[in-house]
Amino acid sequence: MNTEQLIVKASYPTPGAAPRGLTWDGGSFWHADGQRGRLLKLNACDLHVMQSFPITGKPRGLAWDGRHLWLIDNHTKTIQQLALPPQYFPHGRLLHEGRC
Repeated sequence: MNTEQLIVKASYPTPGAAPRGLTWDGGSFWHADGQRGRLLKLNACDLHVMQSFPITGKPRGLAWDGRHLWLIDNHTKTIQQLALPPQYFPHGRLLHEGRC
């Protein structure tokens, strides 16, 4: 068993009031805010909100599988595959705005 502690190299405030998940899609971070019921797309360079989408339920976890965002809803006890608007997938891949 490894007893070494991890060292926090950087810390940033969350843009949502009740952070409930964070995932990386290869170009942006995504963050679920349980209090406001929003899914937030974050700029990878400065973590500012680029887009915000409404979500229902009580998010508890978030994942990206290379094509879809997945959300665990603690209220309904379900795993949900999220459908983003088609303009974010112009060629079957997620569109990323800008670079660091």
